[in-house]
Amino acid sequence: MKKRITLRDIAQKVGVSHVTISLALRGSTEVSRKRREEICKVAEEMGYRPDPVLNALNFYRHSKERQTDIGTIAFVHNWPTDDFRSLKIELFTQYYEGAVKQAKELGYNTEEFSLSTSNMTPKRLHSVILNRGIRGVIIPPMRDAGDTIDWDWSKLSSVAMGLSMTNPPIHRVANFHSHSMSLCVEKLVEKGHRKIGLVLSAQQDQRSENAYTGAYLSSVFRLTAEPPKIFVFPGPQDKDFIGFLKWFKKEKFEALIVLNASYVSILLEHGISIPDEVSVASPHLLATEESQPRIDSTDIAHSLEEGYKIGATATRVLIRMLNQNETGIPSPQISAFIRGTWVDGCTIAKRTNRPTPNR
Repeated sequence: MKKRITLRDIAQKVGVSHVTISLALRGSTEVSRKRREEICKVAEEMGYRPDPVLNALNFYRHSKERQTDIGTIAFVHNWPTDDFRSLKIELFTQYYEGAVKQAKELGYNTEEFSLSTSNMTPKRLHSVILNRGIRGVIIPPMRDAGDTIDWDWSKLSSVAMGLSMTNPPIHRVANFHSHSMSLCVEKLVEKGHRKIGLVLSAQQDQRSENAYTGAYLSSVFRLTAEPPKIFVFPGPQDKDFIGFLKWFKKEKFEALIVLNASYVSILLEHGISIPDEVSVASPHLLATEESQPRIDSTDIAHSLEEGYKIGATATRVLIRMLNQNETGIPSPQISAFIRGTWVDGCTIAKRTNRPTPNR
């Protein structure tokens, strides 16, 4: 069996202490840049590979010496609440509960922190987390697409859920949005639909990094002979119902893919029968409001996001990083996508069978 190269072996080769070798391989500025480059080159030539078991053991030993909250994971969000689950967004609740359950099974506690708490700033929260010895952070979907947390990431191991936070590029675990959208088109085509429209907001598409529109355009082009048609409304509070109805009546769709329950409700309120006149599907389970009593989101054919699995996977990725002492902004960034499962619902009618066009 080939002997594992150790820090002491490299130290003997370079002519410095094994402590210096350890610091250099971790990129510590306590060792000059020139010396770090020399040591890294020698280590690579000698075939050095870190021992993950020893790394985890050292991390645990040092954490016990500090008597801090090293066994705690910070769940940090920017929503205006101290209780993430109080948002009553079912998918977000699944993210949280999946993360907490997995952390507990692996010996960690999870503590929630809100950046919207009175007098709380990213800088102050960063200080609180570090002073308590917490080194692992999970960030669920941000309140708005493109939101970020302005603090020093270098001393933290961090993982995001969802794609709404694009900067900095930390590791992410999210729903496979493009697969969910492609699944909608495929299921509709299987039932004989060809003229399929898409309705969504600009922010919804941005939060998916344009995966929804990209997958829709690709799937419609691949599976139908009809041109793709997309209705985009500016934001969740600016619903252009009149424009939507004009667009819908003009295009004479056989099916719609929607990302907001309001548009299903408006069709019903204007006497449009679902699925007799138009079939409806969604790439996710639609959230409904009290103002939409006629809609039961579970009845709408949709791709069901695996929220618990996303939360649990994010936690496993983070704990692996903690065990290997991986901190800061990773290079390269890794995004893990979890596929959803299809739920038939009762909003897709079977149309006259037509052959799928050859492209």
